[in-house]
Amino acid sequence: MRDNRMSLFAAFTKVDSSNFPHNMLLEVFIIFNAYDTTVGAPFQIIDKINMTVKTLVLLGDLERSDYNNVYFINHENGKQIPQFIYPMSLQSHDRSHITIMDTRAYTDKKGRINNQPEFWSLFVTACLQQDLQEGKLFGIKSCRYLATKGFARAVAQRIGSTVGLNPNEQLTLTLILAHYFICLYENPNQDYQAVSLNVIQRSLGVDIRLAQPVIEEIGFIDTIPKLIKAIINYPGLYKVHALMLKDFVKLGS
Repeated sequence: MRDNRMSLFAAFTKVDSSNFPHNMLLEVFIIFNAYDTTVGAPFQIIDKINMTVKTLVLLGDLERSDYNNVYFINHENGKQIPQFIYPMSLQSHDRSHITIMDTRAYTDKKGRINNQPEFWSLFVTACLQQDLQEGKLFGIKSCRYLATKGFARAVAQRIGSTVGLNPNEQLTLTLILAHYFICLYENPNQDYQAVSLNVIQRSLGVDIRLAQPVIEEIGFIDTIPKLIKAIINYPGLYKVHALMLKDFVKLGS
């Protein structure tokens, strides 16, 4: 199956961004493991297979990907493991961080990929998830414009269509979401506003003069509770005042 694989950066050029599931971007950049979210919790099987996976790593029976510490479960080595949806990040026996991706839903019995868009988007997710575990932000920052645009517009569209926002309200919400996403990997003690304005202008094509008042109003927001507070307290966004944490996570599913 490795003959069908390529590096993380080749994957970025191979896959059209329109094929990336927006909920996958949401899960990756909020938390290391999608299974730790409200949406992913029902699919949680890590406790059931943790020791099995660790044993496979110890015995060298997991298939190595082309990305360091990202491994594949395939049809051969996964016979004793139930299929799982999202990549799983965990610690191996030597306490090193690893990420496991189940390829069986996207490959045939011979290991040939039969669903290219889903396979590569999930592989990129696994690689970025592993980077986050190791404190590496290069991968995220290298695709920050695409990721910021995808996250902000996708979530804003979900919320906007649910509560009936007009175009101006929709734009304001998109700016808040984009700013939150940027804050996730910026330092609050540095000039994060200038960075945010630059990324917003380049990713969303919004004039700095429109974005600056929004950013100055909400300040530095790097957690979901801060994000929700910024949204419901922002002047003019009264339609989303009832938004709660569980509602926000549900919208991203």
